Amino acid sequence: NITVVGMPRWREIEDVELEYLNNLNTHMFTDDFVDYEDVRVQEFVARFRQRYATEPVKFAFEGFDTGIYFLSALMKFGNKFGDCIQYYDKKLLNSNFNFERQNGNGFRNISWKLLEMKNYKLKDATGVIETMDFFPQ
Repeated sequence: NITVVGMPRWREIEDVELEYLNNLNTHMFTDDFVDYEDVRVQEFVARFRQRYATEPVKFAFEGFDTGIYFLSALMKFGNKFGDCIQYYDKKLLNSNFNFERQNGNGFRNISWKLLEMKNYKLKDATGVIETMDFFPQ
């Protein structure tokens, strides 16, 4: 019973057999992931196709998420939203934002997603980490 934890760049490797990743219960960290089984993603893709007659690429999702996040924060908190941004949580399509104040140098996004290979597909496992008892009695 083994779990392999991979780095974000593993998603870019084309020569790795999916069977190996699947059998090793592979998990990977990433800063973005589009779950095409999510209804909200499906609606976004359908509207994007209808409006622009093409498929949305990574930048379409990133632009949408960034706009929705910051414009809704501006609407909710006003033009001083920077004072509240580190406490603002919004469900997005591709990214997560979790800002940490950087000693007078603004903010840094410290959010990561955890993906797992299950049934030969990558799934978002963020927040679904199984706790393990390393010291059974």
